[in-house]
Amino acid sequence: MNYKQSFKASLSALAFLLSASPAFAGTISISPSSSSLSPNDTQDYTVMLDSATDVCSYELHLSYDPAVISVQTVSTTNNIFDGVFNTFDIVEYSNPGEIVISQARLGSSACPNANNSTLAVISAVAVADGLTSLDFSQNPFTANSSFTQTSHTPAPANIIVSTTGNSLPACPTDNSRCSSTNITGATECENISGTTSYCCQSGQVPNAENTACVDSNNGGSNLTACSDINPDASACQTNPFTGSVHCQTNNVEQYCCPIGQEPNAEGDACVDINNGGGNQTNDADLTVKFRLQGITSAVNSQDVYLTLKDDVPVVKTGQANPGAIISTATATATPDSRGVHTATFNGLPTGTYKLCLKAKSHLQKCFNSVSLSSGANSMDFSTEPASELVAGDVAGIGNNNQTQDNIISAEDIATVNAAFTDFVVEGVAGIKADINNDGRITIDDLALSILNYGYFQIPGDE
Repeated sequence: MNYKQSFKASLSALAFLLSASPAFAGTISISPSSSSLSPNDTQDYTVMLDSATDVCSYELHLSYDPAVISVQTVSTTNNIFDGVFNTFDIVEYSNPGEIVISQARLGSSACPNANNSTLAVISAVAVADGLTSLDFSQNPFTANSSFTQTSHTPAPANIIVSTTGNSLPACPTDNSRCSSTNITGATECENISGTTSYCCQSGQVPNAENTACVDSNNGGSNLTACSDINPDASACQTNPFTGSVHCQTNNVEQYCCPIGQEPNAEGDACVDINNGGGNQTNDADLTVKFRLQGITSAVNSQDVYLTLKDDVPVVKTGQANPGAIISTATATATPDSRGVHTATFNGLPTGTYKLCLKAKSHLQKCFNSVSLSSGANSMDFSTEPASELVAGDVAGIGNNNQTQDNIISAEDIATVNAAFTDFVVEGVAGIKADINNDGRITIDDLALSILNYGYFQIPGDE
């Protein structure tokens, strides 16, 4: 069953047939782990899973440099799920540089064990001289029936393409990535003059000691990149000041305030953003009304997470920064007979913010330009359908001690399905898989987990 066909399957069939819960097991690798190609050469790369039992599903996200290789096909036939009656399949590689592969067993067949077993075969053709890696852009996961989760970071497959046909590729034209000595993380290559150099991957340069490759935005220094301290350049100065962090970008040493802070008017200390040098108070109380998709009655109360962010996003390299986090808070939200939730947060900072709300099984929703003054404040976000929090985020690790990642993916569906062990599962109040929070796991919860899963990963607001 392919991706489009699988979404045409009836919801009731999925409710009875899906059977996976997220839990990493075994070791994933790519074979061959390294290869030397000439332009137009074709090479197959096999993604393998070893030492895993009860494998009910898996999800892989890989990346590569499309200027060096081009992916021609990605196949999941003749793999670990051979003999399984039916599978839910996603294979997507139409975006150059990206590959997404996901499979889940459907039906009552036993989930197979993996012993150096194939998950997928990626066929690529060499395009031009260069260095690249077929790498995992996200940690992969497999799913079985244990409901425990651990991390796993597989090694990439390193690929060099050389017109000369020997084992050395041509060095990149950007010689700032290269060294005359063999340094950690570099790949040996041939200069236009015929001599040998050792060059870092794209996005890296040799460090100041010429011993290892480091991220290029770090200026080749062992200092932290300033963009990692604070993406807002206005938070940085050339001289040290109270509360600042020593960092470096493009070979220029600076001192930056952490995210959420900025230099004060005198330039001698970091202060909280929106503090105006000290005029901000923390005596705003906010009562907010909102809706959670799938909840239309007076079900159980639940915690809701509030995040206040800098209302003016920072623009960096053409993309909007979500805004610095100013404050976070947690409150209990209680629904009325129509499912409208009410929560009150106390002791918030005054000012104008982007206000974001997050519930245990729903994506975060943000609202711009919300002003808070001293004393009582109230906001009603329940009147517009577009303002409700979208259902389906039940897996992963998020902020504010949440247990969600603010993304809807196949892992969320698997998590709900793992808890859906009978027509009605009672006594589960408060668990993430109970999306409509009625204290039971039913087909309604499974329906909500699938409802918004339209393309691999659906993120919430940031």
